[in-house]
Amino acid sequence: MVEMLPDLLAPEIKSKAEADLFHEFRDYQTNERYIVLHSLGLSEHVNNIFGEIDFVVICSSGVLCIEVKGGEVRRDRGIWEFVNRYGKITQKSEGPFQQVQGNMQSLRTYLLKRLGKWDPLVSCQYASCVIMPDCDFTYRGIEIIPEILFDKTSYHGLDETVALSFSYWKRVLQSQYGFEGTGLEDCEMDRLANTHCSLLSATPCLPLSL
Repeated sequence: MVEMLPDLLAPEIKSKAEADLFHEFRDYQTNERYIVLHSLGLSEHVNNIFGEIDFVVICSSGVLCIEVKGGEVRRDRGIWEFVNRYGKITQKSEGPFQQVQGNMQSLRTYLLKRLGKWDPLVSCQYASCVIMPDCDFTYRGIEIIPEILFDKTSYHGLDETVALSFSYWKRVLQSQYGFEGTGLEDCEMDRLANTHCSLLSATPCLPLSL
């Protein structure tokens, strides 16, 4: 079951790739429970004045931040190039992997400041990935993480994207720091889903068996 918030695509979304994934995620058939936040604004970003996460998937494994890059994506001489469906080229020094990891850290830092490090919404497993649904991205360099890159040939739906992304980040945390984040109960998922419309309540989640 997928709960998309909001459940209608905002008219200002111009990216066809993002719009297509919005509809795919919203209508996705799965036995897992996902709450998907679309276009989540970050008023407090670790690197920038403002940030935005294309999709945040809240699930039993934790929190997954997704960056979507549509059209043709290239990396040349230290510069990222993004070619849209009309052939317009946009150049950036910051790549999608750096962008999504900064957004992921910003979201967790926001929650840490308000809830403290022991809250389940802070101590849960965080993950990120990049989806390039329109191109076969073959470039490999030091900033590319192939395990969390899903392009035209390697993207196979939301379930696999979630599973592979969490598997990678859990493995990295375990190997580098000796621990991994926890999962989320249903009521914790619901509490986190409300961050985009109000400040979080710090009320602890009661065990589902009570």
